[in-house]
Amino acid sequence: MKKFTNILTAFLFAAFFAWNMNAMAQTYFITVVQPNGGESWAVGTSHLISWKDNLTTPVKILLSNGGAYAVIPGATSVTGSTWTWNIPAGHATGTTFKIKVESKIDNTIHDESDAVFSITAHTSGGTIHVVQPDVTGISWAVGTSHLISWTDNLTEPVKIELSTDGGSNYTTLKASATGSTWTWNISSTQTTSTTSKIKISSTTDATIYDVSDNNFSITAHTSGGTINIVQPDISGISWAVGTSHLISWTDNLTEPVKIQLSLNGGSPTTL
Repeated sequence: MKKFTNILTAFLFAAFFAWNMNAMAQTYFITVVQPNGGESWAVGTSHLISWKDNLTTPVKILLSNGGAYAVIPGATSVTGSTWTWNIPAGHATGTTFKIKVESKIDNTIHDESDAVFSITAHTSGGTIHVVQPDVTGISWAVGTSHLISWTDNLTEPVKIELSTDGGSNYTTLKASATGSTWTWNISSTQTTSTTSKIKISSTTDATIYDVSDNNFSITAHTSGGTINIVQPDISGISWAVGTSHLISWTDNLTEPVKIQLSLNGGSPTTL
């Protein structure tokens, strides 16, 4: 029995030592994704600040205008990997802004925008910002339904238009839409394209509009049903144990879907 106890003690000590060394070797990181330089955001509009990290604790988001950083109001304890910034009326404008995302408990763990971005004045009676589709990698199939979303500070409705040639020509999808979302039921006869863009404009002032920053694809409906993973679907995504993240997809199914996870590039298990 004594020999067994000694062996068990030695095993537990070795396991604890290995765990401790692994914990000490853990390198925490934060990488700012957006804004990362070159963006131009207007006062009175809303934008997504996003980052990657492997933390299990919240972060805080800070802003610099060419000088010292200060925490953005409301961003002192943020979980997940995105945060919507509603840029308030009266906010300072300029061309030398940077965002810093920093661990709430260890300010040595942080990252900032690689280059400066601009905050511009609210130069007209209204502003519009396309939210979706607005990032790279979006692919929507004909015969499926998808949410087009935007932010604005208008009192009048907006017009939603589609371009399938990278923004040279547009056709109207919805002549008058209110609110900030509209469901697009993509016709089975819709032209396919890899250079599609959405334009949203004021119905009373054509000079007030916004266009998708990036092209998205409209693909053929190749089978009786389609599923397209939206997130996570790009390289470099890192989600930490103990945090919450959105798994999202598009489909044209009537039945529920099953979500599975693989930790080794295959052999998935159901979540």
